[in-house]
Amino acid sequence: MKIGIPCAGFIGWAGGIDQLRITIESLVALEESDLEVHVIVPDRGSILFVRNIMSRMRVFLSNGLRGKSRALPGKPSTRFIAESLGEERIAAHFHHIDMGARALAALCRKHRLDVLVLSGFPLGPNFPFPWVGYIDDFQYKYYPDYYDPTARAKRDRFMARMVSEPRAVIMLSQAAVHDAERYVSGIRAELTTLPLAAVPAEEWFVERPGVREQYGVGPRYFMISNQFWVSKRHDIAFSAFQRLAQADSEIQLVCTGDTNDHRYPNYFPGLVKFLDAHDLSERVRILGLIPKLDQIALMKNCIATIQPTQFEGTPGGLSICDAISLGAPTIVSDIPVNREIEKWVTRYFPLNNAEALYRAMAEALAQHRPVVPPERLLALSRQRRREYGEALLTLAHRTASKRPPSGT
Repeated sequence: MKIGIPCAGFIGWAGGIDQLRITIESLVALEESDLEVHVIVPDRGSILFVRNIMSRMRVFLSNGLRGKSRALPGKPSTRFIAESLGEERIAAHFHHIDMGARALAALCRKHRLDVLVLSGFPLGPNFPFPWVGYIDDFQYKYYPDYYDPTARAKRDRFMARMVSEPRAVIMLSQAAVHDAERYVSGIRAELTTLPLAAVPAEEWFVERPGVREQYGVGPRYFMISNQFWVSKRHDIAFSAFQRLAQADSEIQLVCTGDTNDHRYPNYFPGLVKFLDAHDLSERVRILGLIPKLDQIALMKNCIATIQPTQFEGTPGGLSICDAISLGAPTIVSDIPVNREIEKWVTRYFPLNNAEALYRAMAEALAQHRPVVPPERLLALSRQRRREYGEALLTLAHRTASKRPPSGT
């Protein structure tokens, strides 16, 4: 079987790149003799060029009309994407094409692909190859104030297409499946979830001395690896850390992830002002988007990885999956979707409760961190990777053989 993995919709953000890595590695690790994995990266071509220019022009004009100076949109570099997806180390076929369903269909024909898995965009009811869609979450239904009316309407149209056009849709949690059934009518695609994706790459366990020093991080620190979106609630974590820092002059909090939230451009500057006002700018190390191996090297040695989010599509978020795979302690907000991984989480705290988070951090600081041998973690990783890959392959076979959704 020849499986294509279209990367459109994933390569513009760190969590999406992680999702692709897990998908690619899990399928390749199966070592099925008749399985070919084709990774399709839309990073060149005339359509992409024009869209990038138009996007930058829209922001430029918007800045001029509103008198603002918001930065022009950026994205992870081509090198960052290639290294993160393992283009030079993984036994998969990598293709670089233009954006759009037409270029994608042409590549499918050229390489005679059987099915596409994990499409982040609807490909249309008449796309000539079987495909599996992807839906992350329904945050816009729970927190409509985070989205303007145009964005909410666009999201509604996206959801309606994604549950009706493909033959199947991968969803990241049972909570997301229930939300789809609650909020979207006309579901014709099969809605399915996959096993926990706590599947580290083997190179994560290679020691990389000097990473802490490179980023100005001391030996004792907590870590948050989230984009700086309002829903991730860094403000709650910073408030909890402020109290912890008063009692411990050396403890640090390390934050990785994109600092831009286009919906709330003043959110990150507000966080910076809070740190400045409480003399925490050097104690809270905001590193931005850093290479994955550097992030992992820091996560391996932190006191605990914190997930203060008020909403997730993936149980715990991908950063908690990474922490679980590394055997690192975790402190996670007590929301229903995060309870789906209860047996792997070290501590929960009530959502948006900075005092409770402070207490959980203090407990983690006082407790000796258990050390799990790398051999044990790698064995668990291989087991989870195989379970995840087998589930994906089974879904791919089922999707390639079943009839399209009725009415398409």
